[in-house]
Amino acid sequence: MNDQVFQTFRCRSTGEEIDIPVQKGTTQNELFVLWSDIQSGFKNAESVRNGRALIPFIKDRNNCEYVDPRDRPGVIYQLNNEF
Repeated sequence: MNDQVFQTFRCRSTGEEIDIPVQKGTTQNELFVLWSDIQSGFKNAESVRNGRALIPFIKDRNNCEYVDPRDRPGVIYQLNNEF
């Protein structure tokens, strides 16, 4: 049985969708997607949106950026790579 959870991201310019693995924190079991994982699938990604709302990045103590999808199950995030 695979318990891996994925978050779907869509490229604004092409409409391409990629499911990116959601990571689980070790201390409080928080869920997050690493920005580096997003950039692996979308090389020119600049920001993440949910509709018109910009999704802020959070940085951990090691200065690693990530997106916190925990309160938005089933949402497809849009990656902005052009303005």
